[in-house]
Amino acid sequence: MKSLQWTYDEFRAYLLVYCSFADHIQVNIEREEIKKRIGDSMFYTYQRMLEADDDDTSAYKIKNFVRNNSLPKCQVDQLVDEIKAIFLCDGEFHKLEKRQFASLSKLLQKLVEVKEV
Repeated sequence: MKSLQWTYDEFRAYLLVYCSFADHIQVNIEREEIKKRIGDSMFYTYQRMLEADDDDTSAYKIKNFVRNNSLPKCQVDQLVDEIKAIFLCDGEFHKLEKRQFASLSKLLQKLVEVKEV
């Protein structure tokens, strides 16, 4: 797969929109919260991209960006907090959202730990 040359903001947008698909439906309140954070244009750009990506492709893109950009632990922690806020903004933390949150948290934290060793 061709390597992406995303900025941090582009990666963040992709990741947040990715999270909105956790329970296989996009809840309006989650969509609106993400749009407030990244803007309408980025939201729709990455929504279209994610609709075309399968789960493996999305996971690859996320891993690839973090590995290639040496994000510091504090930045990853902020992303994890932001992901959780997106999942909770509709007042519910569904089983699939919890599963995706745990998976992303573990993935992002593990990748940072590997780089810090």
